[in-house]
Amino acid sequence: MAYPTSYTEATLSDFIVAQLGEIATILGMGSAQPAVDEALAKCGISDIATITGSDDLNKLRIIARYEGWRLAMSSLAARYDFEADGGAFKRSQAFANAKTNLALATAEAQPYLDEVNPSFAFHQYGQTYNIGDLDDQT
Repeated sequence: MAYPTSYTEATLSDFIVAQLGEIATILGMGSAQPAVDEALAKCGISDIATITGSDDLNKLRIIARYEGWRLAMSSLAARYDFEADGGAFKRSQAFANAKTNLALATAEAQPYLDEVNPSFAFHQYGQTYNIGDLDDQT
């Protein structure tokens, strides 16, 4: 499948939701607009229609994927494991999955994030961590 040659905010949101896959389903995420807004801000873009060229579109996709996993991880952080009616429900597995995917997306996005802020620290919707602290966030 060929990459799109342009995005709207709606199609970029759809891309993010598709990247999150089952995690988006678990979260009931029909839209990833907060991640779209963050991605556009990190790209320094106020109008998504102005993004042209494969390099800029690739950068947008990489940062959007990163922002999507940040949003998912933040949303999953409040979910906890529990036992009921003889069953054990391990919601932490979804968080662990999001954490792994966020680490991968961060590694891919890091060169672009360094352009935005050379002393980049990971900002997780209300909390700040250094990238190396991700292993301590279980």
